[in-house]
Amino acid sequence: MKTRLFTTLAVAIAVNSAWAMDKDANGCFLIKNLDDLKTDSQSFMKTAGNSNKNACFKLEADISIAGTNNWTPIEGFAGSFDGQGHSISGLNITKTTSNVGFFGSTDGDVVIENLTLSGSITGTQSGGVLGIGVRSADNVAALVGGAGGKSLTIINCVSKVNVKANGSDVGGLVGYATVPVTIIGSGNESTVNGGGNQIGG
Repeated sequence: MKTRLFTTLAVAIAVNSAWAMDKDANGCFLIKNLDDLKTDSQSFMKTAGNSNKNACFKLEADISIAGTNNWTPIEGFAGSFDGQGHSISGLNITKTTSNVGFFGSTDGDVVIENLTLSGSITGTQSGGVLGIGVRSADNVAALVGGAGGKSLTIINCVSKVNVKANGSDVGGLVGYATVPVTIIGSGNESTVNGGGNQIGG
């Protein structure tokens, strides 16, 4: 009995440690390397953002994700993300769905600041036989594909991501929003191409 109890505790500790991202004095999760970004925070930003509307994340270094698998857009992010002047390069997303971007969608009062993204995003059509039932990839952008919740504020962010999609609502920073969006000191420095309506920088 004691042996089984010890084994169970050991497994629980191992699982918890896999999610044990460092925090700063304000309780913000610190993203220090590729493992933090791809393994822990990519899932943790979704779960922590949804369960805690004040969850905050800080990028501690420039990180390249070139050569890794496609980035999976973070859905329903509801916290804040501070790049602290750092960059994420080599972003590579190819999706056949809507809401495509580093953050696929947001939900809450979201603030994203001091971040530079570079790479490429491609949204393509899916399904259909002989042109019937074809779905376009809408709401596509480098930073946020679809902004929902309460509000989105973007401060000092730059997109150097080439964005291409066959659908509508395709942009450099934000694809589509159903909430107020405030953009300060930010911009797009790359190409944006879409096959539908409302295509912009």
